Amino acid sequence: MELTQFLNAHTVKEITIGQSGATVLDIDETHILKHIVRNKLTDDLFNTYAREANFYKYMSPLKRNYLPEVEEVQISYDEIILLLKKYDIYKREEINDNSLRQIAETLAQIHLEDVPDFLEKRSEEKPLNDAELSEDFEGWKAVLEEHEDAFNIEPLEIIRENVNRLITWHITETPVLTHGDFHLENLLTDSNGNILICDWQGVRCGAPSSDISFFISRLSADGITINNTHFLKSYADAILKSSGRKISINDIRRHIAAANVITSYRFWHRFLHNNPEDRVREIYSAMTTDFHRIFPEEN
Repeated sequence: MELTQFLNAHTVKEITIGQSGATVLDIDETHILKHIVRNKLTDDLFNTYAREANFYKYMSPLKRNYLPEVEEVQISYDEIILLLKKYDIYKREEINDNSLRQIAETLAQIHLEDVPDFLEKRSEEKPLNDAELSEDFEGWKAVLEEHEDAFNIEPLEIIRENVNRLITWHITETPVLTHGDFHLENLLTDSNGNILICDWQGVRCGAPSSDISFFISRLSADGITINNTHFLKSYADAILKSSGRKISINDIRRHIAAANVITSYRFWHRFLHNNPEDRVREIYSAMTTDFHRIFPEEN
């Protein structure tokens, strides 16, 4: 495809020039074209689009019903062009028990795919060394002490003593093909009501609980409350039906909780200095509550 010649032959409407540097165009109201130029963004960001393009190129012949139909994929060192069929945006008002089941089944289908060799594998969490354990503990302690006697530090001490035990357990989760940015705005629907998934820049071999957790947390952040148990059961049922493999809903919940504890203990104290007590309590309580979901004996 010669881009200028192609655009001149069609009705083109610019949808957005994303902050990430991708130009996104509506072509004849039937297709979407993504144009990415290396010199407009960092190499790392360009490489995420290259990963997406390679994924579409690899998966397109397999005709998966959860992927947009791909008309053209061009990848060079300097430039990427993706031409995809246009679909309807998934509407938040369509979220109900039936649609959640469909979404869970679609995610299960993705997680059961073979992981292409070109995708990066999950970088496993490593146990923290003594310096890291101390730095994170002292960071959290300083945040809590900003609020005098409002917080009990004992749960923090228990987490410090057990966080490496938690990490060691969490990395046992079987890695799968993950979308990496699985949320409502990346869901589309076709004329038959089927769900399709777009924006695969974050695709990788990773933990299945990461996609599930991110989807649920983004819905919550957008003010959408769902029955988490229903969603997890639909996901587990779909995995069982398609592969014969049983998944414990409780294990999924524990892995989601583990990821939250690890992230919160390692990073949140860096952003909570001088925050209101209620905000600190929100993050601290979520971290300690999730920890005790995994290790209830440490209560």
